[in-house]
Amino acid sequence: VFADTENSSMQVTAGIGKNCVITTTDIAFGTYDPIVTHATANLDAEGSVTTTCTIGTAGEVLINYGANVDVESTDRRMIGTDTSVYLGYEVYSNSDRSTIWLNEAESGVDITAAGVGELMTVYARIPGGQTSAANDSYTDTLTVVVSY
Repeated sequence: VFADTENSSMQVTAGIGKNCVITTTDIAFGTYDPIVTHATANLDAEGSVTTTCTIGTAGEVLINYGANVDVESTDRRMIGTDTSVYLGYEVYSNSDRSTIWLNEAESGVDITAAGVGELMTVYARIPGGQTSAANDSYTDTLTVVVSY
C-alpha cells in the first residue's frame, strides 16, 4: 500500500494525410469499319477511372493527350502496327460526348473524396469517316492522373 500519488496528463495525437488511389479499366473499341459501318457513323466505347481518396480531399482527374498525340493540333490518335498510320479518337467526361476530358488544370473531373471508390465513366469515340489503312491493330496509351 502506498501513501502518496502524483499524476500528469499525456496527449494522444494522430494525423490523417491526404491520399488517393486510382485504378482504370481500358477502352476497347473493337473493329472500326471505314468502308461500310463507320463510313459515316461513329464508333463509341467506354472505359472507367475509379478514385478512392481520403475524406475531404479536394482534387480532379485529368487524362493526358496520349502517347501518339498530334503535337500541332493536340488531337488524340492511336498508332497502327504500321507506324506510319493513325486512327483519331477522343475521350469525354459526359455520356453525350460533348465535353472533352483534358489534361489541363481546372478542366478535369472533380473528385468528391468520400473515402470510398468513386467510379467515373470515360466515354470514347472514333469519329466516322476516317480512311486509315487496314492494320492488325491501333493502340494508344493514356495517362490518368488524380491531382489533389
